[in-house]
Amino acid sequence: MMTCPGDTQGKFLRWRNNSYVINPSKVHVKTKGRVKIDIGNNLHIRKLQNTDAAIYSCWDDKILVGTVRLEVLRHRWEGATARTCFTWDYF
Repeated sequence: MMTCPGDTQGKFLRWRNNSYVINPSKVHVKTKGRVKIDIGNNLHIRKLQNTDAAIYSCWDDKILVGTVRLEVLRHRWEGATARTCFTWDYF
């Protein structure tokens, strides 16, 4: 789960992946529930993929509130299950 690192109190935020606006209703359908934005403006990405690595930003209308860089580092195998290692930085 990614939270917007800026002042989000009482704001309706829009998330962007690089320059692409993430529409909450469309992304949930397009990704078959893998990506969603909850009512608290948190961005959830299940089963991370290498293509999820990007700069994510949250916006209040046209004002940048915060930015997060998500890096997908590698898959680690535990038995028959793959675990994805990742990191994110707020800036």
